[in-house]
Amino acid sequence: MARCIIRHKAKMLNMIFEPIANGLGGKKSKSSRKTTTQRKLRQSGKTAEQRDQMLIDRLSGMGINVK
Repeated sequence: MARCIIRHKAKMLNMIFEPIANGLGGKKSKSSRKTTTQRKLRQSGKTAEQRDQMLIDRLSGMGINVK
C-alpha cells in the first residue's frame, strides 16, 4: 500500500514540475513505464477465473481477506 501511495505522490509531483521545467527551457523527460500486474496476467494466457484466483491468492498472502 505504501508503494502505491509513493507512486501516486511522485506522479502528482511530476505533473506539476514537468510543465514548469519545460517552460523554463528544460528538456522533456522520458517516462519509463513498467508493465503492470494486470498486463502481465493477461499475457500469461490464463483464463479470467485463473487470473482472479492468482490475485486473490496474492492478496491472501499479504493478510488481506477477500470475500
